[in-house]
Amino acid sequence: MTDNLQKMIEEIYQVFSVYNLSNSIESCPCCVSDEHKKNLMEKPLRNLEEENLSRFAFKAVTTWGNISDYKHFFPRILELMISPKNEIDEYIVFSKLNYLEWRSWQDSEQKIIFEVLLQWWKEMTQNDAYKLISPDSLFFELGEFLGDYKILLDNWFYKENLYSIQCLVDFIMINYVSLRHNNSIFKIISKDAKEICSWMEAQEQFLEAYYLENMEIESELLNDISDLLFIMECEKKVMVE
Repeated sequence: MTDNLQKMIEEIYQVFSVYNLSNSIESCPCCVSDEHKKNLMEKPLRNLEEENLSRFAFKAVTTWGNISDYKHFFPRILELMISPKNEIDEYIVFSKLNYLEWRSWQDSEQKIIFEVLLQWWKEMTQNDAYKLISPDSLFFELGEFLGDYKILLDNWFYKENLYSIQCLVDFIMINYVSLRHNNSIFKIISKDAKEICSWMEAQEQFLEAYYLENMEIESELLNDISDLLFIMECEKKVMVE
């Protein structure tokens, strides 16, 4: 992680440090075994790994512990989720936060969650350490969770390096045609689909200029850009006809 994201992680530990564990974390005996409980408590919070927290992250509050217990473990759960290895799936975390109505939490808690996730997005699209995470799927999951796709587009600094440009090209290649026809598997309202498509089309000038400046170099990225520009041009002609 970069220094910026690591500082935010430290801040989220501080914000949530007020939540102490219950003396006895209640749980459903059918869903949570003694071994599960032992596994959760066997290490200090910051040393817990995916194997310690994954079941609790899924079962928390519904059948294991209360919201205060979850908030105690939340900084580490979030830290594992945003690690380059993506050790806890974001769908589990986002679903749990929505279930727990995180938008009604303390302002300081909401603020740091939002800031961490936005910084994660920036790093994921710029740093190839995050290549195991797909910008394509994360964009829609995170945009839906935050209720704001535009802020992700506004914070997509795709000119940083070759990896960030490749992320941009892959994202447009996968989604442009579907969004133009509003056929995405994600439930995006028509307005969002049009705005996202407009943003994609606004990147054509940069991609074309980059291609022309580097066309003497043989690379997979340049081949992908060429294919993408052709697809976008054909799609526009089809839509006009």
